[in-house]
Amino acid sequence: MRRLPLPALPLAAALVAAQGAHAARPMITDDARIVDPQACQLETWGKRGFQDGIREFWALPACNPMGNLEITVGGNRSDYEQEEVVRSLVVQGKTLFRRLEGDDWAVGLVAGGVKSSPSSRGGPSLLYAYVPLTVARFDNRLILHFNLGANHNYESGQSAVNWGAGAEIAVWGERAYFIGEVYDDTRRRTEYQVGLRVWLVPNRVQIDTTYGGQFGVANSGHFFTVGLRLLSPPFLPKW
Repeated sequence: MRRLPLPALPLAAALVAAQGAHAARPMITDDARIVDPQACQLETWGKRGFQDGIREFWALPACNPMGNLEITVGGNRSDYEQEEVVRSLVVQGKTLFRRLEGDDWAVGLVAGGVKSSPSSRGGPSLLYAYVPLTVARFDNRLILHFNLGANHNYESGQSAVNWGAGAEIAVWGERAYFIGEVYDDTRRRTEYQVGLRVWLVPNRVQIDTTYGGQFGVANSGHFFTVGLRLLSPPFLPKW
């Protein structure tokens, strides 16, 4: 049985939500926002590949106990049809140097690690860090996100630069958003993803669905995702 790769983990493991009603799962490109101080969130989603048969399920809880440090500890399960199952633990921290206020820009720093099983290593399978930049225009009806970072995969012994660029466009007030992005980590072909995000309960319950694939590869790498995001009001004690 062949080992499963760690597809897009430098960014995919970092799918954490933003403060307010904008960038979040299912975008691979992260945003320069964090969950509200003393609040938490849970993002869960499933992914299904059309050609390779890959199935993924993710659960990423995150909290912001100190006001400017969002901590994510979660994981996923990935498998191909009739192939070996891989489970991954994700630990990540995210902070902001400049917050987004109205039609402006924000920037932060994200760093984390991934431990996959089965693995021949005792330490992390992958370490990554990147800078998220977010720009808002037209009364926050257009939100642009840019990522640039690097990762080291201890399983393969390789390092790579990773990048992403995404956009969110309001299509129904503050309830529904069209989302689209392109992303790469230099060892894989550039991938894309487009979809729709809808708030069932504003700033509390959100659902989404996307379709994606690889550029330049006909009928290869296409996938479909469905996700659910839950956000809490502030309830943690202040540090």
